[in-house]
Amino acid sequence: MFNGNSTVSFNTTKSKEQITKVLEEQLEDIGPTTISSTGGITIQSSRYNGTGFATTLYGRLNERDGRYSVTIDYEVKVGTLGWIIVICFFPIGLAFLILPNNTKGELERKLERSLSEIKSILHERN
Repeated sequence: MFNGNSTVSFNTTKSKEQITKVLEEQLEDIGPTTISSTGGITIQSSRYNGTGFATTLYGRLNERDGRYSVTIDYEVKVGTLGWIIVICFFPIGLAFLILPNNTKGELERKLERSLSEIKSILHERN
């Protein structure tokens, strides 16, 4: 219901292992991060879950001719309990939807900050 993505691109001559280490360190603020050998990024997002909604974060590290891009997709999804609250306490229950919307906004800000920091660390001018 509440979703989005953030992307950053940079040129670097650093090894994939060095890039992976920087990504894991910078994304740690959002949650424990793992990056697979194929470039899949998984961020544990349990700290952003709440009563009636759950958050999912995943992404991808791609490389082409020394140019890397990192894309992180996120979704804050209202669960069954959330919809029960919204429907049973309508119209006041609609205020419940503020919580997942605020969580989405917080994720957007943290991701933009983290990805900006990743670019400043790894980007090399040619």
